[in-house]
Amino acid sequence: TFTMTGTFANMEVTVKAQTTTWIKVVADGVSVFQGHLKKGTASSWYGTKKLELSANNIGALEFEVNGRTVGKLARRDLKAKKVIVTPEGLNVEK
Repeated sequence: TFTMTGTFANMEVTVKAQTTTWIKVVADGVSVFQGHLKKGTASSWYGTKKLELSANNIGALEFEVNGRTVGKLARRDLKAKKVIVTPEGLNVEK
């Protein structure tokens, strides 16, 4: 499990795809995106309580939280499937 701590009053998560990857984003309990993020593109999502990002290949994604570069959160062989961002920090789950 990867953890980044800090206090995020309003959360912005930007994801950049290194390869085309299926991703689902739930912001504060509402599904806001589900589809493919194409190689080389980036998208941002916002929340105040919780952002959940699920992907078929989290290792192919680079993350930025509130303007702070986090980078890759998993190696391809770790099979991480979900990233959760809350005001308390960021966690990666299998």
